[in-house]
Amino acid sequence: MSGVKTILIPCAPINTPHLPAGTTEIPIAPLGLVSGHPILWFYAFEGVIDEARLVRAIGLLTSVWPTLAGRYQREVGEDGEVAFSIRLCASPIPVETQSIERDQAFPDKRFIQPTDDNPFIPTLPTNFRTLNSESHLFSVRLTTLLPSGMSVLGFQMSHLAQDSESGVRVLLLLEALYLRGQDALDSIPPNAAYALPTFFPDVGPLPMYVPSQNQGEIVPSQPSAAALQAYLDAKKDLSMVFVQLSMWEVKILKAQYQQDVGLYLSDQDVISAWWIDLLRQVGVDVQTVIYVLNYRRWCIGHPSFPTSLPTLSGTSSLTRPINISSQNSPARVASAIREHVVQLRSSPDKVLEWISDGAYRFRQAAVEGKTPALMPEGQVKINSSIRSYWPLFGFKEHEVSYHTPFTAPRVLRVFLANPEKQGETRGERIELYFDVNNEDAEKVERLVERDKAGWKMKVAGMARARL
Repeated sequence: MSGVKTILIPCAPINTPHLPAGTTEIPIAPLGLVSGHPILWFYAFEGVIDEARLVRAIGLLTSVWPTLAGRYQREVGEDGEVAFSIRLCASPIPVETQSIERDQAFPDKRFIQPTDDNPFIPTLPTNFRTLNSESHLFSVRLTTLLPSGMSVLGFQMSHLAQDSESGVRVLLLLEALYLRGQDALDSIPPNAAYALPTFFPDVGPLPMYVPSQNQGEIVPSQPSAAALQAYLDAKKDLSMVFVQLSMWEVKILKAQYQQDVGLYLSDQDVISAWWIDLLRQVGVDVQTVIYVLNYRRWCIGHPSFPTSLPTLSGTSSLTRPINISSQNSPARVASAIREHVVQLRSSPDKVLEWISDGAYRFRQAAVEGKTPALMPEGQVKINSSIRSYWPLFGFKEHEVSYHTPFTAPRVLRVFLANPEKQGETRGERIELYFDVNNEDAEKVERLVERDKAGWKMKVAGMARARL
């Protein structure tokens, strides 16, 4: 076993058509002022990641995504106006390497893996949330497992000025640079999974924030230290529940709900409503569901939504509260979610008001040194990665597994399951993770088993009817 060694990778000169020459800082749009939990992923490979190629790829990455090597800063103008930005200081990217004796990265391929006994987390200074701290915002750790020689890549990056989709796009671009080097930048195929990031313009101009027209408490916040302590205190009395659904089970549920309401529903609408119904059956009062909505591809053609929005390096997602207090059945909950989202994204003016409201609240929280708080009682949140496409770095699908450690109270996380064996493709199974009170965990598991048995009986009945 070798100790952790740190390589400081020099940044390449900025070389992207999306930044004017001489650019020294990138303003952070208000929705990007999130300095709480970092984005954290692990990738376990059934083979070797070449260290030299990885180091070269990260160096190239900084030439087109220079904010990764930047620093979080806040400046106060003479008029007292506060400005937040990422300073492009070309600081080196720390890449940690180590070798450990371990048969496999994790005991199974479940997407969420605990942080306990997890040696794959790269170091991010504790003050990365602190303004003007000179802390780096992106770090990588490459671990070699002995004696197999298999590799694990860990990534940790600040949530500042980026959301989970832009984080995935960082890794897709890194994959292309690892596999093709400079050629990946010189010649981007028309249907490539990666693209060069853009840095502005953002959505706008936004309408003025009007308190009387606010969209609801879409970003509750509190002082950062208090928010972290509240999270730790809440977790003490909670148990994490893991549920795996096959796509045929989702299709059965979807057909049932769509028949009940006579409306098209997405897979995520159905999963969300079923989960909310589980919580309600164990006594959790759910009045409002908070959806994390990605608006990168909304309102195409509207002058306030730039054509470069899909490749924006910054945040293009926001939470949206949906009142479901009067919806008593899961099918009705699913239809309420679908109708709300469709109505919102079909009205550019409503979208702009929603973004304006969120921008005001996020900016105020940042100015006051606050961070997003836990969901209040009566509210739950859906954070789904059901559409995320994960890079393979040259391996086959079943040879790579993707992981993250994070769950939070009253939040549902949804992922496509890692393929277990050769021949299985990503998307055949879906994994759900959520926390419930310790005394309710077994009740929830029994309810899941009951529903799964019912779906199995329904499929068997359908098969007999065809005979």
